[in-house]
Amino acid sequence: MKAVSIKIYHFSKWTLLAFLICVALLSVAGRALLGNVEYFKNAIEQELADYGIKGVTLENIEGHWQGLQPVLKIRGASLSIPGRSHALFVNDLSLRVKLVPSLLSRDLILESVDSSIEKLVLVRDTKGAWWLNDIPLTAGNSANADLDVYGFFQRLPSFVNIDIALIQLRDLRLGKDYLIQNSALNSSRKKQQLSLQLITRLPSALGKEIQFFLTGDAINQQLFVKAERLDLVRLFQLISTQEIPLKKAIISLQSWVDLERFHAKQVVTEANVTQIGFDNKKNDQQAFKFSLQQKATVDSNQWRFNTEINNIHNGQQQFADLNAQVLLGNQRENPIVWIDQVDLSFVRSILLDVLSDESLITLLSEIQPTALLDNVVAELDIMNPKNSSFGLNFTNVNTRNYRSIPGVKKLTGSLTSSRGVTQLNIDSEQVEMDFGKLFRAPLNFDTLIAESYLQFKDSTVLVDVDKLFASNADISLEGRLWLETAAQQRPFMSIRANYKNGQVKASPQYLPVKIMHEKVVNWLDNALVSGQVPQGDFLFHGRLQKPSVFAKDQSGVMQAVFDVNNPEIDYKPDWPVVGQGKGKIDFVNSGMSFDFTNVKYANSTVKEVHGSISNFRLANLFLNVKTETDAKDLLATLSSLPILNAFDAVQQKTKLLSGSVNSEIKLDIPLTKKLNKKVSVTAKADLKAVSLSIPEWMLDFKDLKGQVEVDNQKITAPSLIGKFYDDNINLSIKPDVK
Repeated sequence: MKAVSIKIYHFSKWTLLAFLICVALLSVAGRALLGNVEYFKNAIEQELADYGIKGVTLENIEGHWQGLQPVLKIRGASLSIPGRSHALFVNDLSLRVKLVPSLLSRDLILESVDSSIEKLVLVRDTKGAWWLNDIPLTAGNSANADLDVYGFFQRLPSFVNIDIALIQLRDLRLGKDYLIQNSALNSSRKKQQLSLQLITRLPSALGKEIQFFLTGDAINQQLFVKAERLDLVRLFQLISTQEIPLKKAIISLQSWVDLERFHAKQVVTEANVTQIGFDNKKNDQQAFKFSLQQKATVDSNQWRFNTEINNIHNGQQQFADLNAQVLLGNQRENPIVWIDQVDLSFVRSILLDVLSDESLITLLSEIQPTALLDNVVAELDIMNPKNSSFGLNFTNVNTRNYRSIPGVKKLTGSLTSSRGVTQLNIDSEQVEMDFGKLFRAPLNFDTLIAESYLQFKDSTVLVDVDKLFASNADISLEGRLWLETAAQQRPFMSIRANYKNGQVKASPQYLPVKIMHEKVVNWLDNALVSGQVPQGDFLFHGRLQKPSVFAKDQSGVMQAVFDVNNPEIDYKPDWPVVGQGKGKIDFVNSGMSFDFTNVKYANSTVKEVHGSISNFRLANLFLNVKTETDAKDLLATLSSLPILNAFDAVQQKTKLLSGSVNSEIKLDIPLTKKLNKKVSVTAKADLKAVSLSIPEWMLDFKDLKGQVEVDNQKITAPSLIGKFYDDNINLSIKPDVK
């Protein structure tokens, strides 16, 4: 045991002696190094040149000991091209040297760098490239080159601490200067682990503060970024030469980034956007603001962003939260956006800022659309929004009437758009459509189905409806429509439709009163009392104007023709109503006509009734009634006409009237005072063995045959044959009212 102790003692003694000798030698070598620091100027300049930093001037260099390591201290170092101002000026630079490796390699190997930099100037040329003196900081056309970031860290000293009093960003392209004060950069490398920290206070024009913390090894790294009130628009302008539609964007954020070999694989971000807008005319209170939580992952060079946006405001208006996904590929691929649900008023607010087409801006401002959009998918062309495409479903759409575009309520369907062509499909129930003053009130439909295409060209909007179906309790309609609206012009529309299961009594609410004469509208309101419409057709082709212009200029046509069963037409107050039977009503431009068969007219069953109004402005109704009836019924019919008072007395005193009569009654009824005329009635009656007995007048006719004519109050009969009290007679009647 004693022998072992003696051996340990001798080993320790010689080991300590060897260590002291090494220390003495290293001390001598270090003193020699510090005593000849001027010799290492070239070595330092060469070390910087290895990093691509040329043009360094070292004014004052000295050395001292820090523990067992020598330290080189440099004051007044600068970097510039002769004839130019300093791009870099260093107040104080402390280099701690690895003594043994430096001696063995006969080169300067640094353990740490501590520096205080007074000024750093970075210049962006007119082409968008950044320079530090003559050192390019951007890769130009090789922007996609793969940088060896870890190799760069390996070349750095183990510890780097740099304080920069002032960074000047001089943008020659935009003609702007930005001053960044009090920045700090710290990095450390121990074995395979590395750490980097950058903290800087930005000028107010760019933001407030930004921090970067990077840790990891050669394979995996983690980056934390924190920024306050960054102006993304100005920062983007400093980084890129491309234009973006944003005019303002202020954001504060925290991001956690997972990297693999210094390539981002996942990014988690929490952000608060206090100002974002696309229009410089709006003030800060009118800009958008919201909170954002986002997770981004990459797979096969394609980034997927899952985003939740909350507390969305545009000025005083608040919108519902939304969830979205964005897919980003390479630079040649447009980003793809998917949104679960979004409020249409939110989209409208953005479009009003983004769009430059005044006609579209006016359209959105006037119709004021609101709706819930879901399953929104869009491929966005950021630099040319008109080339973007999208698809979505919508529910509960509400818009206001604008020009010829109807306002709607409770509309449901889908919308797709690509390169200026938009497809609109509607499949809705309980829909209200507001055509402005075209109809008296909005039209309501239980079902509305439409397949249409929209195009926006300059100030023109084109609407092509391939399929249109609408139904309610009053009517069922199916057809096609083409609509073209342009600034400073009346809209042009072409629509062809057929309808069925209609009700005549509902006609007033479907009359296009805006383009019809007021007197005609009033007459139709009262005349079309009831009836069923089994089927009909409608045609409108021309600009939206009064149909009277079509007839005058031969510039278009509006026609509505429909069958009617069991009609009831009250064409004039206190006059007999046309009822029962069946027939057809035909509206053409500024006139109308109707034909009915087997109808009831006063006391007569009418074989045919024809009516027409050739000009609604000078409205005059012509009625032609043809009947084959009993003489008693015909007399009752004539007596019911207000202007044929003479027949009242005949009917009152008649004891017996029988026999078959074929008659034709013509009525000429002015519907407006502009015609300055009275109602006129003419009639013809062919008597076939008619018997008439009026004892008070001592008249007793039998088997009367011939023709009787009525012209208002005047009655004529050129030749009647029959029997008068059983005697054969040949009778004529002259037009004497008495």
